[in-house]
Amino acid sequence: ALRSYTPYDYDLSAGHFDLTFYDHGGGVAAPWSRRAQPGDSVVVLGPKQSLRLGPDRDWAVFLGDESTLGLWAALADRLPAGAPLLGAVEMHARNERALTALGLPLDAAVRGQRRGEALLHWLDGLPALEGAGAFYLSGHVASVRALRSRLLEMGVPEAQIRCKAYWGEGRKKAPRP
Repeated sequence: ALRSYTPYDYDLSAGHFDLTFYDHGGGVAAPWSRRAQPGDSVVVLGPKQSLRLGPDRDWAVFLGDESTLGLWAALADRLPAGAPLLGAVEMHARNERALTALGLPLDAAVRGQRRGEALLHWLDGLPALEGAGAFYLSGHVASVRALRSRLLEMGVPEAQIRCKAYWGEGRKKAPRP
């Protein structure tokens, strides 16, 4: 099955890339991701950058769920030197160590009853940010939509919001918010 994944590191000349998987349990690629080992051969199309950092950023805020860990690691490495990175990843408490393992300076927002609630709560506590920056939203489609709506309600200009919805229940491909 053809699936899109975000490598958080790659070296085309050496022919290797690193992926982080979040196992949703019953996805088409779940059995393959559980069996995959370093050195396995795969057919790769890309890389293709689907969510780009904006120019001249004084800060960045990343908000998403576990499925965004690879994307956040890749983008964090491309931020301008010294640009503050803030944000949170909604996850089960048992997955918090993934943030440290990937070197991501993001908060763990422990998932409650509904997807996206913990990220909305985190966003409510965010102080005002000055200068040029952007909010990067990714993960579950309904969470991305809710976060985008909240940011617009807070008066954040649409040009400062970048979205990449990865997945939704019962969807083969999540629609753009």
